Amino acid sequence: MKMVLKILEWLILPLIVLSAPLYYLIAKTGIGIAICRRFRFHPVLVHFYQPVPEYESLPDNYFRQKQDLPGMNMKMSAIRACLEQLAPFAPECNWPENETAPQRYYWKNQNFSYSSACILHAMIRANRTRKVIEIGSGFSSLITLEALRLNHPSEGFELRCVEPYPSQWLQELARQNPSPIGLLPKKAQELSP
Repeated sequence: MKMVLKILEWLILPLIVLSAPLYYLIAKTGIGIAICRRFRFHPVLVHFYQPVPEYESLPDNYFRQKQDLPGMNMKMSAIRACLEQLAPFAPECNWPENETAPQRYYWKNQNFSYSSACILHAMIRANRTRKVIEIGSGFSSLITLEALRLNHPSEGFELRCVEPYPSQWLQELARQNPSPIGLLPKKAQELSP
């Protein structure tokens, strides 16, 4: 059986090499996604911000070792109570659909959906959060910054962004004096706990 798979892989390899640029274009632009979905697959770019890992960079035993999930509690009554606590902040989630300014969230983007933005905003507001350490920054940073400013307009707050590839607007915010953001331009795995 292994020999058959090896021969099959060898025969299919030229097809993969020839079609890979096409699938890259589909994943990058979204053109043709509907056709791919009809065949029950979805091309996805593998990059730093994607939840699909770069399998080649994971340790060999990653999928064989038990993963602890401390703090996970799936009690429906607690989830319902949490949503009731967040609901009063829903009217504040009235962001524009399309881009209006580089340092303003808009919900028609490919990186951080409207529903995720609403939950993040409401959680920061409901808990009167004062300090946030964010690993991976972008649209979520805009939501976090806005919610922190609403919580503490004059008392001060702290937002630390760990982002190895900061956008221009994030770098500009970090350079302001005083800066509303502390930027650590590194990968999280490069930092000590």
